[in-house]
Amino acid sequence: MRTPQVMLIARNRIFGSPDVVSIEEAPIPIPKKGQMLVRIHATTVSTGDWRLRSKNVPKGYGIIMGLLFGFKHPKYEALGTDLAGEVVALGEGVSKFQTGDRVVSNLGMKLGGHAQYRLLNENSATAKIPIDISYEQAVALVFGGVTALIFLRDKVKLKKSERLLVIGAGGAVGSSAIQLGQLMGAHVTAVCSTEKVSAVTELGIKDVIDYRERSWLTEMDKYDVILDTVGTITFEKIKHKLTAKGRLGLVVADLPTTLRNIWISLTQSQKVFSGSISENENDLQFLLSLCKQKKFRPLIGTTLPFDKIVEAHRIVESRHKLGSLVLAVSR
Repeated sequence: MRTPQVMLIARNRIFGSPDVVSIEEAPIPIPKKGQMLVRIHATTVSTGDWRLRSKNVPKGYGIIMGLLFGFKHPKYEALGTDLAGEVVALGEGVSKFQTGDRVVSNLGMKLGGHAQYRLLNENSATAKIPIDISYEQAVALVFGGVTALIFLRDKVKLKKSERLLVIGAGGAVGSSAIQLGQLMGAHVTAVCSTEKVSAVTELGIKDVIDYRERSWLTEMDKYDVILDTVGTITFEKIKHKLTAKGRLGLVVADLPTTLRNIWISLTQSQKVFSGSISENENDLQFLLSLCKQKKFRPLIGTTLPFDKIVEAHRIVESRHKLGSLVLAVSR
């Protein structure tokens, strides 16, 4: 099938509310040497997209965001930190992928997933999707799965038989963390809201705390690792809940907190970890392998068509979405 010359792309030419996002036409790019063109079938609207679109970033990161993504007007072509789709054209020298390959890519802050087509470099954080995994499943594991994996494996270094508490267990990162924590041999306790308890329980977690019914902060239990995926706590607030050498992972943290965490970790037996994560192909392949073996299931709360992207942004901005919000793009 011949590739068309025009595609749809979701742009926001100014920063602001979800209503600043509009779907427009744009020319489909042509792959250059080392590049491939992917027809996007699925992408997500993540908290990262919400923050970049609204300029609602943690304290201290405003100037950094402005330098990278624009002060008055957005520098990016389109939002979207991930994509799953089909390779439809190859530039000169591409050998890792072929036309027809089903791929998933972690774009990270390079963005551009909110469109019908995107160019990818052959050596980007891109992996082939196993035949029995859908585009929607593949793209849903990127943001939450990779973030949870890096925090548990590389930052807090979760060990077998340790006690892990995950705050925000019904979100994309939290729902991934509780599953990966169990696979790593930890005893997992999940904290979420009432309306998400059922979905979290269905992921195989037996110890689920509905924070509207119970206060885990006042209970006697201590944890080796606490992972806060929503940015609701501080070390000072919960250090009494950590064991003597316990570790706190803060997926969302402002710049002053991040700097203070370094000092805490240098001077105390309890440690605090935050900071950014990086994209790589190996993590995608690992998560896809777990998904193929049915050991890991990315939680998808909502799937919307591409033309409902404004509604998708509203749901994400409410900060109450379940799992990942997937956009079905090209079909």
